[in-house]
Amino acid sequence: MDSPAANRSEDLESGLERLEHLLGQVEEMPAPAGDVAREAVAALAFVYGEALARVVEACGGEPLIVDRLVADPLLDHLLALHGVHPRTVEQRVEHAISEMHARLHDDGSLHLQGVDRGVARVTVPTGGCGSPSLGPTVRDILLAAAPELTDVETAPAPAAPAFIPVAAIRKRAGP
Repeated sequence: MDSPAANRSEDLESGLERLEHLLGQVEEMPAPAGDVAREAVAALAFVYGEALARVVEACGGEPLIVDRLVADPLLDHLLALHGVHPRTVEQRVEHAISEMHARLHDDGSLHLQGVDRGVARVTVPTGGCGSPSLGPTVRDILLAAAPELTDVETAPAPAAPAFIPVAAIRKRAGP
């Protein structure tokens, strides 16, 4: 038997697909009806954004409530999309990076250097021996965590110093 949460997730997925289809149709509508439809969608989005802002304000920064709100992926995304997320862009990017550390068993070479003018700059581990670069994946994950970012720039993490056994150096140097 399906749980109520599973049913809500399926309903949400179906609703999001339907919304995407309908918004695509609205975008293709010619003026003036299309202009009115687009304006109605924008006004509705504004009202929902204002409602979300009031929810965040009503929470009063209470950590347990805020944590529960942002733990829900849909609410987390909508709060960021409407510019009323209770956490800063940097906090959300850092949180996404810490989750990637756990999934990648990364040693910390994935690191936020900073956010400036909507661009996050991160160092990423270099792919070795033909491994694909993590740059595009990191970019997608960080843009999802903070949709107000305009870009994510990645740079390879500095290589860790290689350990060379003293015995190997002695062999090369001779007796």
